[in-house]
Amino acid sequence: MKSCTVEATFTKEGQAHPRKLVWDGQALFITEVGRHWTSDDGQHMLVKVPDGRTFELLYNGAHWQGKVVSAPPNFA
Repeated sequence: MKSCTVEATFTKEGQAHPRKLVWDGQALFITEVGRHWTSDDGQHMLVKVPDGRTFELLYNGAHWQGKVVSAPPNFA
């Protein structure tokens, strides 16, 4: 995973709800938030952006990290 910037809101309980992701300098609005889980390293969630890519995001309480987990077959 690599560091990224995420714009998110948080519930009173501290659950993150991401709205926008900055990946490689490009701002991407998050269109869907899918599965999410908590592990020893923080809150994980799967999110989808308009071009069809799916990212796994990790928030550890201070920093965001992410990685692309799927992309459309024709994605360049």
